[in-house]
Amino acid sequence: MADSKHSLLYSEYEDDPDMRELVEQFVAEMPERRAELLRAASSGDLSGAIRVAHQLKGASGGYGFGPLGETACQCEEAFKRLDTETDRVQAEMLLRVAEPLLVACDRVRVSSAA
Repeated sequence: MADSKHSLLYSEYEDDPDMRELVEQFVAEMPERRAELLRAASSGDLSGAIRVAHQLKGASGGYGFGPLGETACQCEEAFKRLDTETDRVQAEMLLRVAEPLLVACDRVRVSSAA
């Protein structure tokens, strides 16, 4: 099931030949996006973590990864709540909030066909 924490996420466009190359590029860039989120969270860079989550939220749907976009939206909102609750956010807190999105980034794949 696509909603399972450990299942892979495939693009809803996996069978669309016109979208294939774009989806492949999005998936190929995912390790860098994930690394950017991890760097921001690990260093306590709240604005950087918000930015990455926001970018993933916006881009995911266009590439057919709705569940990734939903997770990114939830993380972005959680990051913003941290911003309003405290002036100084500890990296440990950011990492906890970022964990679901980091896991979701690891799950994206181009196609279920192997």
